[in-house]
Amino acid sequence: MPNTGHILQVVHAANAGPAGDWLRRRCGVLAHLSFSSLVAALMAQEPECSDAIWITNEHLNEEAIGSILETVAVAMALLVRVGQATRSAEKLLELQTAMAAKESNVAIALKASSLGEELMAQRHHARCVESSSTIRFDPRLLTFEFLFDIVLRQAQVELLGTFLKSAKNGKAMCHQMIMGDGKTTVIAPLLALVLADGQSLVCACMPSALLEMSRAVLARCFSSPVAPKAVMTFKFGRSSHADQALYDKLEAARCSRAVAVADPTSLKSLLLGLLQLLSQMERSGSRSSWWHKDDDRKDQSLSEAKICSAVLRMFHRGVLLLDEVDLLLYPLKSELNWPMGAKRAIDLIEPSSEGSHELLRLERTACLRGKLPFHLLDAIALATALAEGEGLDPVEQVKEQMAVPFADRQDAVRCVLHLAEKLRSGHEARQVRLMPHLVLQSQSFYEVSILPQLAHWMAFFLEAHGSSLGLSFSELRQVLQRPNGAGIALRKSGKSAGAVGQLFNLALRWLHSLLPFLLKKVHRVSYGLLSNEQLAADKTGPPSRALLAVPFVGKDQPSEHAEFSHPDVAIGFSIMAYRLQGLRSSDLLLLITALQTEMRIQSGVPFHRRMANRAFVKIVIKAGGRVRGFSLEGHWLGDSSKILLDHERKNVLPLEALDTKDVEPGTVVGPWGDDRILFGNDHSLHGPAYVLGAVYWTKFAAQKAGRVFPLISSQEQMTQLWELLKSDPSAVEHFLLTVLQPGVGTVDMSDHQLSATGQDLAGEQLFGLCLGFSGTPNDLLPRRLGNCQYAEGVDGRILSTLCSSAVVDVQDTGADWTPNTLLDLTAGSGYNAFIDVGALITGMSNRESAEYLLRAGLKNFKGVVFLNPDGERLVLLRDGWQVVDLAQCGLSPNERFSFYDHVHTTGMDIKQPPGARAMLTMNKDTSLRDFAQGAFRMRQLGKGQTVTILATPEVSQLVEQCQNACHVAQRASSRGRSNSVTLDHFLEDPSSPKSSQKTTRVVSTLLWTTANGIRQECRKQSLLCQHNFQDIWRRKARAKLEALTFDPQQQAALADLLSHPQSAALAEAVDLPLRREKNSGLHERLQLELKNRKATPQEQAEAQEVLSECLREKDLELLEEAPEEALEGEQVQEQQQEAEQEQEQEQEQEQEQEEEQEVIREDVGHEKFAKIDKTQNPWKLASLGQGPASSAAPFYPLLDFAAHPGLMGGEPHLLKEMPSYLMMSENHYRKAWRIQSTRRLRNVICILEWVPDEQQLSPLEVPYELSQDQLDWLRLIFAVYSGASVVEDGSRITGEVLQKFYGS
Repeated sequence: MPNTGHILQVVHAANAGPAGDWLRRRCGVLAHLSFSSLVAALMAQEPECSDAIWITNEHLNEEAIGSILETVAVAMALLVRVGQATRSAEKLLELQTAMAAKESNVAIALKASSLGEELMAQRHHARCVESSSTIRFDPRLLTFEFLFDIVLRQAQVELLGTFLKSAKNGKAMCHQMIMGDGKTTVIAPLLALVLADGQSLVCACMPSALLEMSRAVLARCFSSPVAPKAVMTFKFGRSSHADQALYDKLEAARCSRAVAVADPTSLKSLLLGLLQLLSQMERSGSRSSWWHKDDDRKDQSLSEAKICSAVLRMFHRGVLLLDEVDLLLYPLKSELNWPMGAKRAIDLIEPSSEGSHELLRLERTACLRGKLPFHLLDAIALATALAEGEGLDPVEQVKEQMAVPFADRQDAVRCVLHLAEKLRSGHEARQVRLMPHLVLQSQSFYEVSILPQLAHWMAFFLEAHGSSLGLSFSELRQVLQRPNGAGIALRKSGKSAGAVGQLFNLALRWLHSLLPFLLKKVHRVSYGLLSNEQLAADKTGPPSRALLAVPFVGKDQPSEHAEFSHPDVAIGFSIMAYRLQGLRSSDLLLLITALQTEMRIQSGVPFHRRMANRAFVKIVIKAGGRVRGFSLEGHWLGDSSKILLDHERKNVLPLEALDTKDVEPGTVVGPWGDDRILFGNDHSLHGPAYVLGAVYWTKFAAQKAGRVFPLISSQEQMTQLWELLKSDPSAVEHFLLTVLQPGVGTVDMSDHQLSATGQDLAGEQLFGLCLGFSGTPNDLLPRRLGNCQYAEGVDGRILSTLCSSAVVDVQDTGADWTPNTLLDLTAGSGYNAFIDVGALITGMSNRESAEYLLRAGLKNFKGVVFLNPDGERLVLLRDGWQVVDLAQCGLSPNERFSFYDHVHTTGMDIKQPPGARAMLTMNKDTSLRDFAQGAFRMRQLGKGQTVTILATPEVSQLVEQCQNACHVAQRASSRGRSNSVTLDHFLEDPSSPKSSQKTTRVVSTLLWTTANGIRQECRKQSLLCQHNFQDIWRRKARAKLEALTFDPQQQAALADLLSHPQSAALAEAVDLPLRREKNSGLHERLQLELKNRKATPQEQAEAQEVLSECLREKDLELLEEAPEEALEGEQVQEQQQEAEQEQEQEQEQEQEQEEEQEVIREDVGHEKFAKIDKTQNPWKLASLGQGPASSAAPFYPLLDFAAHPGLMGGEPHLLKEMPSYLMMSENHYRKAWRIQSTRRLRNVICILEWVPDEQQLSPLEVPYELSQDQLDWLRLIFAVYSGASVVEDGSRITGEVLQKFYGS
């Protein structure tokens, strides 16, 4: 063939020379120039390309080298055309086959159109020079075509030229490119090929869900020997350490022209990592206190800071490619927050230490921050179950299932029944969803129908906890429902301050802000718990991520590091997640361990009387079980010889007998028939070998030696208990109140935080040049990127395609839809793909969904493509039910079905056959951008491929409301009252008049998604203005910090970068009627901040330009009512540090006397003492002169010292009889530790005699006289400590005397 002859000819010419050189090349002594090396030389810039060939073969002159390179180009151009001809022949054969089989006209037309496009494809990167036969072309583009057997389209060549021109000028930009035109598979690899020149590091950044696919595409592109490039993945987080190996790896990638891929969190984490290191060193003291010290830890921090700074300098010279830029820079989701500084407990977590007139008894005030939302959400759960169920006695169901202590109140039961009726009517009116759980669709329905019932329910809680503010029950309900319009003044008891006021304000916050926000979110889509597998993979993560709900980036896809920054949001989502999902096995183990620890702390009383044991028995009985040794009513049977058996209940071992360790099972003798009992050599129970209820038996075994029963292993007993308690609300409540304690690290707040946003990702802080692209971009971009460059006609093509009823149709799901029914409908209707934009397929993993589809239908398919959590494209084969990689499955697009889960409905590329049909879901928040991205997973949409929208009744009603509102707006505009319709009319107002004009459902659906997008864009605009404004000073501060100058200016720069997280504090004062002051608008707040800053003229001008783009509050009142910006915040906590191992383990044994005069020996076990928050807080010496009453004094009265009271309450104040003049240092034992956990007291280092004012000194008056024996002992003490060996009376101090002395 001609192309083969060209290749052989050019290779022979390149290696021409004497016979000796030929022999040396054959023997490997001289290098042999292959066709691949010649292509690589062609792509090099002059004079490198000619020099490389000449160095290898010195016998070639310049003319010969030019001829060789020209022949290489001709050979590649011919090979590209050969590939084009081959593809055309294949498509012609397909067309002939279709015509012979008499397929549909649409299928024939599609194949004919595809053949025509292939035949007419032109080479757009080459052009003839005028008045010459010379052809100018970019050899890199020709090589790309040659490697991948494609012909670059005109749009791709033009977009590449635009990017390269912008890169040459050093100007960042963002450009639009329609989905399916090769952003990821063509543009990104070409930019990496051209821009990775050995001087600049090229990094491709994409959403984490697309990282694996993008990395695979780049690896495939650069695996050829013609253009080999390594593809490295850059991962960095808060727990990562910047070492020399990291820098060396990146430097090697830059020099070898490799390509790096990274998710946005990793890049922003590197920036925050440097700031964190500098902040820690700054807190260590001044330069003189740490800079010159030989401290390994500080040396390591300084070394890491230098590495981070060096990596950032490398990034400054590099290029960042942003794929799906609209997602990466989305202001609502791009913030990365790292809390900094000391942790402190939030309000209403610790028990109130105020008087009994405040919140009654101490144990009732513990963790009210968690008890109040649990009380509220318990009513929601009960009412939802009633609204769904039929045929059950609702009153008895409420009494049996209510977890909070109000089941005996008839008015409380009626309140839940009324709430259930409202939810049922709301479900019928499509204002709420009951599948997969309660999801709020309309804010107005909540305020009109749900809020009054919840205010009534909340009044029970406030009344029970003494926070009624002196109001009657009726008045309290009215105030809770309408705090600023009830017309009721606080006029009676004046209980409006302190913890009472905080609890009341917390109730208002939950009713009017937090609860409606939480109810709009979907479990396992917006929030959820980490699975046991995910917990095992992240053993060093902070306890808050392990114990509380975390944000989800999509269905079944938890955020890799983030948490909810607002503590009440974290608490609320955690309650909902545990109520919906149940306790994990690890949670139950933690709960039992905590109860056993609590039981050991409550020493001095028998096991069965201890509060922890009583709580355990109550939980088990409430869940339908029975604890051995206790009656069905929870009474201890003691030494009774008769037990009331209930074979319908699960028998559970008593708390002290539960073994949480993997011990070797043994055998014991049991005196009670078939009741199996447990004893193991665990670390919490020692002594006699027989356990019966809560009593140790030592002699009964000899009498019953014939009855031997095997022990239950720890795994069996915990499995039995987990099956009983995993879904029990009381167990969930007890567990949550356990993990919400101060010091556990779940909801503690920090004073400061470091933040990074999309501004940092696209700004000069990271990469010197930023190029972004997306199919659905917008102009809400960081100022550095400027306005988006829209491709001509792309938006029109998208809208016209999505509006076409021939391409998109709508199908109703029915009122009783479930995830299974949606999959059944798809599997039996001849569809090729399921695109879950609305995240409606919940309760099953992607693997489980794929298997369900195969079993439910899909008769013409041999496998289902799905995405695993790492973003890998896998195929579940029907034959053998094996899972293989998509590239290795051997199935054509016609033989496989594609399942796109919610996370992967943007950017994911899976080839579909011509004429493929896809099913697409929507939810109440789906925007036009989401709709377009999901629909265009079908790359040939509108060219034979179609999409069917699955419309749930809720979505259909919202679409109809939007359509009606548009007609209202049109009529109002025609009457000159265009401002009579707000955005709320488009989305939420159920009372809009019905329109007489009918439009197609497709256009109406598109209109509704556009209205959803408008709301989201308005919120994005508000946050973007704040980010742009803050970035003016943050850029300068970061540049100063990267220099590592360690001067006073660095301290000021660091202060500019530290922000205060949103306050979770609760106001103590309540003044009714509550008058909510209107917050100043964003424009006014930024103006005030600018006025207080010392800005340069240039900064002033830039700030004014940003302010001119801010939305005025009067122009967008909707934003003022929406709490989402404050509640959707996320943060990344520090990783849990391994506690230092103690040198010694203390063990004690106590003797307890029971009422029956039986002796119980108990071992306190090996306690795990808390070690967090042990840093020493310095204080000024001058504070000692201000007296004990001063807040500056770092001491508190010793009588206020309180030990850990345990989970069940108790008396923590052990030294309340001490005199008031004895003080304790906060650095020795902090008051905040009193209910955090068990702690080991430190050794006393020194005792300070504190005399603030020597003028007030006076002799200490002793109210009684010492006896003669006491005086004798006192003289002996003085003699011992003065070093004397003889007392005044002449007697010597012997060992016996000392022994008697110390024994006294």
